[in-house]
Amino acid sequence: MNRSVLLLTLLVLLTPWFGGCIGFYCYYPTHYAVYDAETGQPVAGASVHVQYMHNMMPMLNEPRNVGAITDESGRAILDVATHCPNRYPTVRTSAHGYIEYGVGSPREAGQHGTSLYPVNVYLYKEPLPKVTFVIPDGYRGPFMIDLRPVNTWIQDEPGKREFTFHLPPSGCIRINATPLLSDSRLRDMGFHLSGSSRFVYQNGTRIPDIGYQRYGPDDIAVRGLNVRTFPAPLSSTYQYLFVVGTANDAKEIAGNPNAFDALFDQSR
Repeated sequence: MNRSVLLLTLLVLLTPWFGGCIGFYCYYPTHYAVYDAETGQPVAGASVHVQYMHNMMPMLNEPRNVGAITDESGRAILDVATHCPNRYPTVRTSAHGYIEYGVGSPREAGQHGTSLYPVNVYLYKEPLPKVTFVIPDGYRGPFMIDLRPVNTWIQDEPGKREFTFHLPPSGCIRINATPLLSDSRLRDMGFHLSGSSRFVYQNGTRIPDIGYQRYGPDDIAVRGLNVRTFPAPLSSTYQYLFVVGTANDAKEIAGNPNAFDALFDQSR
């Protein structure tokens, strides 16, 4: 038997004893094109990296991570591995003055972009968006932020990064959001209970939340209850459920199956 064939056979037989597997795949040149999301202009000098997320199972012959820098036309070519068992490709794109973008979708990360039909990546210029949610003075109870994707890249006007939304009598704040606010890369950093967002009463007093300060169980604060996500084609739609009140208020409302019925009716 050929020595290399014998060695390969032994590896296949012995690998299960070590709890791993051998990765067999091919590399294909994949074309990426990076653009400014608001101007549509190509972004030269952007860094595009494809990495492979590991699960608990070890693998022999791991796929190699690759990276490249875009040229003057915003293009880069990377050799992307295909047919990677138990490995999930992630594309991370960054450029000076832009917000870093990470895509965890195999469809976007590993598709075969060609010179005619590249994998398009859109970046927003810094800074991260800041969002203020205005709550009526003295309000205590549940409310919802209903985030709906729209088919445009510009939120209100080009370059705008500060946004204000008021809680209406319905208790549901609906946001028709571009990727600037709806993409997960910005959603968690941008306004979902983080330091770059805030909740205030109409009189300007800030309401404590997890991104603002520590607070006790008896303090009035914005308390997150749940996040509802939806299947395709509404996979970018999120409904965030909150309570303005104490820890007991949140517990009582969370245990009431009818507490959010009116909010959901308003959001349909």
